[in-house]
Amino acid sequence: MIVTVFAAGPHRPAVEAKGWDESCGFKPGADVIAERRLEDRAAASLLGCKTRYLDCWDSQYRSYQEYGGPVENDEIVADVVIRLECLLSTLKVSAWLGPLGYPGFHDDHSLTRQACLPLAKSHQALNWMMYADLPYFEEQNASPPPLPDWSGFGYRPHLVTASTLDFERKHAAVDCYVSQCKGLNVDTDRVHVAKFSPERFWSIHHT
Repeated sequence: MIVTVFAAGPHRPAVEAKGWDESCGFKPGADVIAERRLEDRAAASLLGCKTRYLDCWDSQYRSYQEYGGPVENDEIVADVVIRLECLLSTLKVSAWLGPLGYPGFHDDHSLTRQACLPLAKSHQALNWMMYADLPYFEEQNASPPPLPDWSGFGYRPHLVTASTLDFERKHAAVDCYVSQCKGLNVDTDRVHVAKFSPERFWSIHHT
C-alpha cells in the first residue's frame, strides 16, 4: 500500500494556478487534487499497490484562507502522528517505509519523516526503513544521511540496499505522474535523475 500523507487541499477547483501547480501545467479551474490522485492510482496500479490518502493539506495550500488545520510544524507533525497511528492500527503490515525528507528540499517529506520517527519507537515490531526521496537525495550528494533528529530518538541508520530494481517498470510508473514530471523539469532534467538513480533504503535500529 502507498500512503500519501499530505494529499489534500481546497475542496474546490483552482481559481488560479500558481506556484508548484502552475509549474505542473495546471490551469485555472482544474481540480488539481483529483487529477493528481488519478496519476497516483495509475502508477500504483502498475506496481500492484493499493493507495490511501490522508486528509492533510499540501504545504502550498496551508496559507489559503479556508485552511483550518495546524500551522506550526510541530503541530502538523503531531497531527500526522495521530493519523498514521490510526492507520497503522487498521493495517496488517510487517514493514513501513517513510521518506528521508532532507530539510530544505521538500517540506512535507521532512514533516512526514519527523512523524515516522516516534511511531517507529512505539511500533518496534515493524521493520522501519527510510527511503532516499528522489531526485532530492541525489541533489544533496549525501550518503549516509546525517539527520540530527535520528540520534535524538536513539536511531542508528543502516543502509540495507542500493538497488537499481526494474528500471523499465520504475520508468513506466514515474511517467504516470505527468503533471509532477512537468514541474520537476522546469529548470533541469530532474525526472531523469529520479528515473535512473538507484533506490536506497535505510533500516532504523535503536542504538
